[in-house]
Amino acid sequence: MGRTIRLLGACALLMLALALPATPAARAANNVSPAAGPAGTRFHFSFSGYTPGERVDPWVTAPNSRSYARYPAVIADEAGVAAWSFDIPADALPGVWTGAARGIRSNLTVAEPFTVTGADAAAPPQMVEPESGAPGTVFRFRAAGFAPGERIGAWLVQPDGRSRELSDERFEASADASGAVEWVWASPADAAAGEWAAVAQGVSSRAVARIPFSVLPGAAGPTRSISPERGGPGTTFTVVAGGFSPGERVGSWLNQPDGANRDSPNPWLIADGRGEVRWQWTAPSDALPGRWLAVSQGLRSKVEAALPFTVDRP
Repeated sequence: MGRTIRLLGACALLMLALALPATPAARAANNVSPAAGPAGTRFHFSFSGYTPGERVDPWVTAPNSRSYARYPAVIADEAGVAAWSFDIPADALPGVWTGAARGIRSNLTVAEPFTVTGADAAAPPQMVEPESGAPGTVFRFRAAGFAPGERIGAWLVQPDGRSRELSDERFEASADASGAVEWVWASPADAAAGEWAAVAQGVSSRAVARIPFSVLPGAAGPTRSISPERGGPGTTFTVVAGGFSPGERVGSWLNQPDGANRDSPNPWLIADGRGEVRWQWTAPSDALPGRWLAVSQGLRSKVEAALPFTVDRP
């Protein structure tokens, strides 16, 4: 009789254990943000349940069952969470997509659906100037359709479809009162020739603007330099900017670290026979410390050279 009671008690405990919900460590929580967005949107994924430190291979699958691998792989953090992003192609099929990732040691596969919506026929106007240029060209972008004052993230999509950040520093910008944002990108000498796109996405509205432009094949861009690249108040910075039309009128100014413009000593210059201009600026005692830009822009060609330099604290 005692043995029967003990057996029944053990069975009851087993049934109770099975009825209890799984602990967070045993369940894989997954998330995708935003849940829906048009083609060109950058979707962010966060999957958990992996072995800390293991490699996790992510991919997405379109409604027609075509899969797109995401490179490079990601590493699960100390909590077993794998976080990654994927830029949906501009010509992506609308419909329900799936983001998935598999751990190479745990063999755990986590998947989460998300929706790619159709193109917006009334999309706000976007702008790039110039629309094409050789490596070294400074491209100026303007994107609209965001919530006034919201924070904006932006990045580039190369001709091979891979994402590229605008610079080594984190891109930070806010939409103006009309919901528009502007920024520049100085294409480096190693910029691949082909069709590129600049993508901007609102942090709160999740609105996306995709602006196509082209990098032309050819040699590296024209001579552009600033010397020295940093110095305190009293330092004289010398600017050499090329790529303009010979004899073209070229405007020049400075962008302060707070975003405000400041006149240069020679606001208008004439490009020489090689299409270059040279000018100098001596940092005054009230110069804001931080990262500045020395800007030269052709009046006719709209070619722009924006050269960064740093004013140190006195």
